[in-house]
Amino acid sequence: MKICSPQLGLNPKSNLGGEIHDHFVIHNLAKRGHKIFVYLPKGRNYQKNPNIIIKRAPIKHIPAFIFNLLIIPYLFKAYKEEKFDILRVHNPYFVGLGAIVFKFFYPNVPVIATYHLEEKSPIFTLINKLTINRYDKIICVSNYLKNWLMNDYNVESKKISVIYNGVDPNIRPAAKNGNFLKKYNLGGKFTILFMGLLIPRKNPLFLIKVFKQLKKNHRNVSLMICGSGPLKNQIREFIKKNMLTDVHLIDSIYGQEKKEIFNLCDVFALPSLNEGFGLVVAEAMACAKPVVVADNSSLVELVTDGKEGYTLNYNINAWVNKFTSLIKNKDLRLSIGLSASSKVKKQFNWQISTQMYESVLLSLKDENPPQN
Repeated sequence: MKICSPQLGLNPKSNLGGEIHDHFVIHNLAKRGHKIFVYLPKGRNYQKNPNIIIKRAPIKHIPAFIFNLLIIPYLFKAYKEEKFDILRVHNPYFVGLGAIVFKFFYPNVPVIATYHLEEKSPIFTLINKLTINRYDKIICVSNYLKNWLMNDYNVESKKISVIYNGVDPNIRPAAKNGNFLKKYNLGGKFTILFMGLLIPRKNPLFLIKVFKQLKKNHRNVSLMICGSGPLKNQIREFIKKNMLTDVHLIDSIYGQEKKEIFNLCDVFALPSLNEGFGLVVAEAMACAKPVVVADNSSLVELVTDGKEGYTLNYNINAWVNKFTSLIKNKDLRLSIGLSASSKVKKQFNWQISTQMYESVLLSLKDENPPQN
């Protein structure tokens, strides 16, 4: 099978869940013998594979709308040369408009789109309205996103397949790294970890307010905030103003160091306002860590309250109470962590996800045989 997949990114070390998703899906499909034709911005990193054929855009930093236009000549040229079977839209906001232009001229080529996040800004809503009925199939990474598309855009259920993200198999339980414990002065301390973009949607300031309250009764507790983004300076100012100790603000990390940081913590926390999937939560679960998350969007699909962790509203005292329970009860932490790890192995596995993705692609190809 030949698949064309224009991408704004395909870096396995990205801090964007959608880009990590695409890396694993595309590379696993390539390992299965499918050829993937990828259009990438200039200079963007990717992991090489003989079945992944890369063509480059002339510039590196490309606004989403402009990328829609840049891919159009590439799509026509690639189809003329390769006669690909399926056009894959890795994100409707970056690729959808260009894909629909191509679809107008080649209606026999099926187009499949993947939705990673609920977006409700006027420009994204307009793009969805213009494109969503032209896709032959849609992949959502959670039931939450599927329901959003069905309710807001009247998409039929049978047109949407839900395929969860997987977790990098290298992210797994490990002993705490002594060098890291010393570096961050975490020895003997109960450690809460937040990892993600420092943006309003991820809501990191709420967690720091929870930590401020928790610290009043638990001196031997620390908080690691791992990430970068526009809220970083505001977070620094809050920490300084409130004279909070044991808060470690570190930059985004990747690879082996990411695994080490996950395994340093005793509990992972994500108070996001909205998540399309919440890959970082699944990664923490893969390391057998209990997770405390907001009770909204896709997060309630990852975490069953009281089993793999806790799902809470935005009441600060509720978060403080759950952290307190975990601080006091090591056996509780261990049992919840084991349940979390078990769920990841069964449900959030890239091999399983790729098999499901491949099945959808093959059925789409069979339903749309090439025309001479």
